[in-house]
Amino acid sequence: MLAMATRSTSKIGAIKSQKPIIFLHGGPGSSTKDKHRLSFDPKTQRVIFFDQRGCGKSTPLGRWHHNNTQELAADITRIADYLKVDTFILTGESWGSCLALYYAICEPRRVSALVVGGVFTGSQAEIDWLDEGLFQAHFPDVWERYLAATPKQHQKPRRIPYC
Repeated sequence: MLAMATRSTSKIGAIKSQKPIIFLHGGPGSSTKDKHRLSFDPKTQRVIFFDQRGCGKSTPLGRWHHNNTQELAADITRIADYLKVDTFILTGESWGSCLALYYAICEPRRVSALVVGGVFTGSQAEIDWLDEGLFQAHFPDVWERYLAATPKQHQKPRRIPYC
């Protein structure tokens, strides 16, 4: 376990792989899941998974103190340094893609390749599309589940979507 007690890390695969991979999960608030491992070949690839601050097995769970993009990027550096990984492939989906893009801009010498999917850039327009329910016209069932899981005091007034 990493000396930094608040991050949970796990590794799979070939320790001597020439191109280690750091995987960044979506969220924020999500965690690494077994299904994320399915995209990688443990016989040929060394993949480092970690639950970001306040997520999954990281402690304290659900804490938002010192939990921002800059701190999360610093955690990537700390984990890579701890594991003696100088350069790596960085991959992520959704929020993980946003964090990967941010990290690659800040630390370009460390990132040998960038693989992102379900790209989320963190723009206000994307956040509004989620928070204000503009996606409800396309995914009404998902919107209802999202709304049901969001405390009333954090719900924003809805804009009426149109197609």
